[in-house]
Amino acid sequence: LSAPLAARWQRKLLDALARYHEQHRDEPGPGRERLRRIALPMEDEALVLLLIEQMRESGLVHSHHGWLHLPEHKAGFTDEQQAVWHKVETLFGDDPWWVRDLAREVHVEESLMRAVLRQAAQQGMITAIVKDRYYRNDRI
Repeated sequence: LSAPLAARWQRKLLDALARYHEQHRDEPGPGRERLRRIALPMEDEALVLLLIEQMRESGLVHSHHGWLHLPEHKAGFTDEQQAVWHKVETLFGDDPWWVRDLAREVHVEESLMRAVLRQAAQQGMITAIVKDRYYRNDRI
């Protein structure tokens, strides 16, 4: 891969990642394969993945639980979601929780609780063991 071509591909990957963050602010980022398909779908897969790995190693792109993101991107809870998470985080002990049960426990809408738990799972705080049932990672 020539230096000018690598620089062009790198720019496309960074631009695609920036667009992804703009469109999906609450998500940590795409995985390696998805970023490759978004930015350079017609190029050699192995070369693109190698370039992504080099970008990660150099710090141009960061990785968190397999999700790629720009260094300045901070996916996370909205203020409302953070307040809900603060209420439910301490409830996660040795037993898993259903979304509806947690929502009922802290008196919030089920849809909001589902969004909060999905975000917490994306951040690696909890794990969905089946749809709508979550467990603390350190208990699995």
